[in-house]
Amino acid sequence: MLLIAWEQLTPTEAAAVVGIPAGTARSRLHRARSRLRAHAALAAAKTRIRMTGDLA
Repeated sequence: MLLIAWEQLTPTEAAAVVGIPAGTARSRLHRARSRLRAHAALAAAKTRIRMTGDLA
């Protein structure tokens, strides 16, 4: 994910750098983005609870 986000490589280029198939790189990228999205949503929810003092 770092090679793609910061180094601006394509998933195919990043796969070649780390020596894995392009499909594997794309699926790992998909899983990493999903985990990051879930983590960000959880952190945002915790912040809302802390700031408002309720669960809504």
